[in-house]
Amino acid sequence: MLVVKTEAIVLRTIKFKESSKIVTFYTKELGRVGAIVKGARRANSKIGAALEPMSHVQIVLYIKEGREVQTVGQCALLYSYHHFAADLEKLSVGLSIIELVYDIAHEQEQNIPLFELMADSLATVNKTSATTAILFFFMLKLAELLGFAPVFGNCHLCKKEINREPNAGKWLMFDLHKGSPVCEHCSPAQHGLFKISAAALNKLQQLSFKTTSDIGGFTLEQKEEHEIEEFFARYFQSHVTGFKQLRSRKIYHTSNDTR
Repeated sequence: MLVVKTEAIVLRTIKFKESSKIVTFYTKELGRVGAIVKGARRANSKIGAALEPMSHVQIVLYIKEGREVQTVGQCALLYSYHHFAADLEKLSVGLSIIELVYDIAHEQEQNIPLFELMADSLATVNKTSATTAILFFFMLKLAELLGFAPVFGNCHLCKKEINREPNAGKWLMFDLHKGSPVCEHCSPAQHGLFKISAAALNKLQQLSFKTTSDIGGFTLEQKEEHEIEEFFARYFQSHVTGFKQLRSRKIYHTSNDTR
């Protein structure tokens, strides 16, 4: 049996038997891991409150080869984001970040840059008002880590720089499979292209040069947010088998529509 002490972020929890939980963590050392936390649902449990989704914890894992669900020996809360529940947008972005990792990451496949990206992004959601921009930033960097980062500067066919000035026309075309825009000259010969405005494409390119430390002042118009969100939904569907619309964002938009 291997004993591993590691930082982790809680992705999902389910009840197990009368007093325990099965928790899916994304750990710094081992990637995604499912583990039983015995007694976590007892009223006097000291670690139960640390196991809410998005919680950043330090755990001791007992890893047994060949076992799908491991065991947590110790758990200490490092950072909590439970207060996101008071802000629906922050909550939807935080939950979308962990939903993406849960859906895409493989079991016990270490990816320290992904862990650090997720931890930094949640911390940035906590301290800035540019909330939706952080989700888009996270998705850009996640695509980069997984090997299908989009680019926004040049046509992938003729290699010419895309003209995104307002006088170039409102709409441009993007090849989702190639991860690159297509210029006006080349686009008529292509099929299945995604239509995107010059304004939204500009914002995506600007966002691609940002870091979590300087994203706080990044602004998006509401129509740009909707357009970029649709772009990412379609882009990830083109590159990740079985990818579906983020449930957390769908609930958020439904809640806004009924308010």
